[in-house]
Amino acid sequence: MNIVLKVILRLLITILLILAIAVGCAWGIAYAKYKVNIFSIMSSVNELSKTVDTTIIAPKQITDEDTNSAVQVANASVVGLFTQDENGDYQLNDTVTLPIMLQDMTFTDKQVCAIMNIFLRDNDLSITLGSETISLKDYDFELLQVAFSDLDTTANTVKFNIVASLSLEQLTTKMNSFPLSMLKSRMPEKIYISSTVIVTKNSSAFSYTVASSSLILNTLEQNKVDEIFTLLNALLNTGTSNDVNKIIGENFVNGLIGNEQNKGFAYTLKDIGASDFEFVNKDDEIKFVIKNSL
Repeated sequence: MNIVLKVILRLLITILLILAIAVGCAWGIAYAKYKVNIFSIMSSVNELSKTVDTTIIAPKQITDEDTNSAVQVANASVVGLFTQDENGDYQLNDTVTLPIMLQDMTFTDKQVCAIMNIFLRDNDLSITLGSETISLKDYDFELLQVAFSDLDTTANTVKFNIVASLSLEQLTTKMNSFPLSMLKSRMPEKIYISSTVIVTKNSSAFSYTVASSSLILNTLEQNKVDEIFTLLNALLNTGTSNDVNKIIGENFVNGLIGNEQNKGFAYTLKDIGASDFEFVNKDDEIKFVIKNSL
């Protein structure tokens, strides 16, 4: 997950560079050299500062009931897989040898989000940029939503969406010197990233591929996000919006499923009976299943 967070934080920093270019009035140069419209990009950056209705961008936010039910599903299959600490928070039980997996685990997308949030809370979210170590917990990183859609059982594909937020307070409080001081008022309190990828399940166990579908920042439409990344890629070789979106989505998918190269949640249960994964339509919604070999 640290790769995802590093990409997101780098995105925030490079947005500042876009603003710096605008302050320098490099309109004509940017268009002639990079074929991008800085006026349009500045308009998009201003759009980022507007208040975001999270019920619209993340309509499937989880509740305590989703977390409790996700833990119940997991523990019904592997007794004691999740325990509670002295504060009542759930944590993955990695202190004892786990018993054999008794049955399939079947999760809704909201329950998957709850499981991922348990991992994110327990893991160190610090990253190093140059000589500085930054804790993403200081930026209040939050996974708001996981959502499945457009399951195609013939092609074995499903759309996998995550919505995450980062507080920019730590950045803006340090923007006191020129030219960043001129940009401080333009920065939003939070930035929201909605990443959707297409997951294709391959024929062999725990084998899958991930392809980019869409990347949205706050309420910006896809073409505006593409335009921003066209400039970022030209200036900083960040990759296109599709490249960045694949990195974000692929790491969340790896964290949920996993394989020999990426030890995700489902794959780590292989030694106690997990045989594969699948996405299924059940009870009128798409669900994620960790299959039991017994």
